[in-house]
This record gives sequence, structure tokens and C-alpha cells, in this order.
Amino acid sequence: LPVPGPVRSKFVGDFVFADIGLTLHITETGEKLRGKGEGEGQQAFDLLWQGEASFRAGFDHDVKLEFAADGKQLTLHQGGGVFVGQRK
Repeated sequence: LPVPGPVRSKFVGDFVFADIGLTLHITETGEKLRGKGEGEGQQAFDLLWQGEASFRAGFDHDVKLEFAADGKQLTLHQGGGVFVGQRK
């Protein structure tokens, strides 16, 4: 699904997950959002919009990303863990 412009612009940015040593870069490409982890071997991936502030990772639909309504925080659900990143 295409992501509406106001939704895309609110969530673009860098999110730091200090507890797992990850910075996730969220960028806008056309009508989509893409994510890419910082570091060697990290591949860019599409964020598949599920509605409102909820997305699934294009590389694994079990990976869920939920943005806070204000766009300042991102919660990552992956591999049975829940990790919270703060906007940089």
C-alpha cells in the first residue's frame, strides 16, 4: 500500500536503539518508507504499511515496527524481543 504523505514525513529520521546497539535510518522513497540499519551487512528494506503508525518489514512479515503518534519513538518487535528506539 502507498503510505500517505503526512504519515511518511512524520516518521522519516534516525532512531537509536541503545540497548541493542542499532541505529535504524528511515527514509522516504516515492510513496514508501524504507529502513536500513547502520553497520556492515545491513540491507535496506521496505516498510509495509499496516495502517496508522504500524508497519511490517518487507524482508520478514513477522517483524513489526510501530511508531509513536508524535514520531519520536519507534518500537521494534523482532525475534521474540521488543526494542524501543528514540529519534536521534
